[in-house]
Amino acid sequence: MRLRAALPVFLGGALGSVSRYLVSLTLTQALWLTVVNLLGAALLGVVQTSKRFEKPSVHAFWGTGFCGGFTTLSSLITFATLGNDWQFVFAFIQIALGLGAYIGGRRIGRVVR
Repeated sequence: MRLRAALPVFLGGALGSVSRYLVSLTLTQALWLTVVNLLGAALLGVVQTSKRFEKPSVHAFWGTGFCGGFTTLSSLITFATLGNDWQFVFAFIQIALGLGAYIGGRRIGRVVR
């Protein structure tokens, strides 16, 4: 039973990871890291509030799976540990914009029912 519950997360994560890779082929590193993190944060906000994602398997696929595979905070850690003062600014901006995208996604999710 647990394996069956994990299948949507696995499939969503695979789709999210491939999507992240495709975005990385088209944009510079700093830009694609920013784009995927903001889009993922916004989508997660929608998934957590929209009734369209209420079913546990759908929520697991899009929330934990796709958004988890599409986004990552490792880029923030990498930038923050390089020792350059601008890297800390970049990390702060990423977090602030990500929080804004998530809140915006939640507002959209309440409308898209």
